[in-house]
Amino acid sequence: MATHILAFAALAAPVFSQTLQPYDYVVQPQLSAASFGGGTSIGPIQGNPDDQFRLGGLLATQMGPPGGPFTAGELLDAHAFTIPATLYGRIPNPIPHLPPLAEIEITDSVWNMISSGQFAIDASGDFTATVTMMCTHGTLVLRYLGTTTVFNLAGAASNATATAGRSYAQGGVQVLELDLDMDLPFADPITGISGTVHIDGTLGATSSVLDAPLVLRVNPLSAGVPGLFSVTGAQPGALTFLAYGLRGLGLTDVPQLGVTLGIQSPVQAGGAIRALGNGTATWSLTVPFPAQGRTMRFQAAQAGAASNVWLTTVL
Repeated sequence: MATHILAFAALAAPVFSQTLQPYDYVVQPQLSAASFGGGTSIGPIQGNPDDQFRLGGLLATQMGPPGGPFTAGELLDAHAFTIPATLYGRIPNPIPHLPPLAEIEITDSVWNMISSGQFAIDASGDFTATVTMMCTHGTLVLRYLGTTTVFNLAGAASNATATAGRSYAQGGVQVLELDLDMDLPFADPITGISGTVHIDGTLGATSSVLDAPLVLRVNPLSAGVPGLFSVTGAQPGALTFLAYGLRGLGLTDVPQLGVTLGIQSPVQAGGAIRALGNGTATWSLTVPFPAQGRTMRFQAAQAGAASNVWLTTVL
């Protein structure tokens, strides 16, 4: 099935060239509110019980000129996920009081950018870019007339979509916003149902020109094989911790570090290490075989700082 997924990165034919510098933006759930709906060949899609969700994760960009104010940008990579982790939808029965005709679930979806080019940012901070993404993780479940179809969303790509955005500084923080107004078509060859999921909302992410945020990236993990966990933007010389969780997203206070992690029941992975002078820290850890097939969430932390959450499934 060709499933088209929400897009968070810019693709634009460069008509100019600027000197750009890498900036990591952390997607802020409080700035990233969205809703979903749409229509299908058997009726409209409704949220179940509602259509609201938020976004978290990471955007890797290049912005310029270095130090700002920015007049050009390029979105290079993304690891963006929905909050909650599962979005529930239904296609209502036209006969009142009867069960819905079909139910839809999208679980643990993560999106990565396919390609990008530079886009111009005007004096007000506004820009327009053509957005496209590839799904790197997640499943879609469709239940209809007693039939359950499960799709692996990894590799599914969105259509390129013209997307408005804004880049501005606020209180010493750089903010990047993307307007989400996208139609995402899908088709199920088993049930014959086709339709379009409509996404509407805003993705908001923050960074800093002076101090890079604490950022965690995790290479693909396989059971029994050493996996690489990399942190940038750390305080040089400070102890850096890596945590994982198997129970999903949630707020967990860690008073010893003065931070709140974004994963439920976190467990420390490996030992604490001191960040190098360039603000990096790296672990090479072997994932045990019992974790194979499990979806895990990772997060790094130092005193007073917590990184983005990274979601992956162990192969």
